[in-house]
Amino acid sequence: MSGETENQPIPELENVKFNRLKIATKENPRTRSKKNTWVIFNGNIVDLSITQNANFQCAEQEIDEYIVIEVIAQDKKIATLGIKLTKQTAISDYLCSTKIEKNFDSTMKFKGLGRSLWEVGLRQIQQIADERGVAIIHTVLKHPRIDLTGEKWDEIFLPILKKHGYTKINTPGYDKGSEPKRWRKKYDPNEQKMAGS
Repeated sequence: MSGETENQPIPELENVKFNRLKIATKENPRTRSKKNTWVIFNGNIVDLSITQNANFQCAEQEIDEYIVIEVIAQDKKIATLGIKLTKQTAISDYLCSTKIEKNFDSTMKFKGLGRSLWEVGLRQIQQIADERGVAIIHTVLKHPRIDLTGEKWDEIFLPILKKHGYTKINTPGYDKGSEPKRWRKKYDPNEQKMAGS
């Protein structure tokens, strides 16, 4: 695993570096890579498994890419972040969605892990936009669950959405007076980072 040598200190989760994602093309319709590394979260060393898959669908002229980031502690998967990127060849921008799942008690030493992992995912979206020189439109859907009430969702995600410049958008099927259920941000490529790559 990377991050274990004397010359390379183990990074904090927030500072983990991602490999460049291989793009699927008509000539190379499937790509896959996997990386495992140690990271530190709240003073605890955990294993971070990053799997990247990309598929080019010839009939639809569409590229679907999936990035799955799993956090493993004591041989147990405790959190997973999924990032899905879709690009239709007729449209210049990529569309992006994310999903996070956690499998630990919030009172444990990993409290806040889901939120931190999600922010790592936002950084990964920007990195992909910078590397490829393309815009990525990320839409976030408010999706409370049994273990995450609407109020708790707001407490966790609204500050992150505001911090990263997301905008509320109208949701079809809801009254004008109802609460927005979706937020969106367009990640434009950073010209300076593109020039350095």
